[in-house]
Amino acid sequence: MLYHRLGIGRARLRRLYFLKTMAAYAIALALGERLAKPVEDARQLGADAVVVDGVARMLWRPRTPNDRSEADDVIATATAALGS
Repeated sequence: MLYHRLGIGRARLRRLYFLKTMAAYAIALALGERLAKPVEDARQLGADAVVVDGVARMLWRPRTPNDRSEADDVIATATAALGS
């Protein structure tokens, strides 16, 4: 629910399951391995946010699963928002 309220989307299937990934699954199945079902939403994109007193001061929304903000940017924004 929080992801939805912050406007953080979900990855499209074509961005999540690449040919190499599918090949690895096929090999595992051929070897008799059982694939575990995900326990969370594998398509949910991550995000980074600086929240102060319940208000999101800055939010970095990824466009793809590997599009993430730089830690230094998050730390600098948090430091500025907290006045430290």
